[in-house]
Amino acid sequence: VKNKSKLNINEVKKKINKWIKTNYAFKNGFELQYLNIKPKIIAEKYIESINDDLYDYKVFCFNGKAESIMVMWDRKKKTKKSFYDLNWNKLNYTSNYPFNKEIIHKPKNLDLLIELAEKLAVGFPHVRVDLSCSGGFHLHTPL
Repeated sequence: VKNKSKLNINEVKKKINKWIKTNYAFKNGFELQYLNIKPKIIAEKYIESINDDLYDYKVFCFNGKAESIMVMWDRKKKTKKSFYDLNWNKLNYTSNYPFNKEIIHKPKNLDLLIELAEKLAVGFPHVRVDLSCSGGFHLHTPL
């Protein structure tokens, strides 16, 4: 929420209740890791970006080692998604979004993003570590 004074608390409650009632195990595929989780809402600090668009870097790790990175952006318009290897070569695939031909510039802190993702991935056979371009840690999802 960018401006709390403009927040419609009743609309927020309706949206949160809808999220709580959604079974995410079957929402966007067959993700059984969500099946028996009691839903909770976690509020995070608002992260503002310079151009009002935040790039999310989702690092896919296997046994503590990063393997590929998905970048998501333009969420306020029409969400875009691209995949890259660890050397920032664009990979020719996508998931539930049309293939995007745009090339995203390699982040200056790519090595740090990979290092942090691998540290957070220790102990998980397969996990996705989500980081923002500001370096803020969002979540990691055992897959």
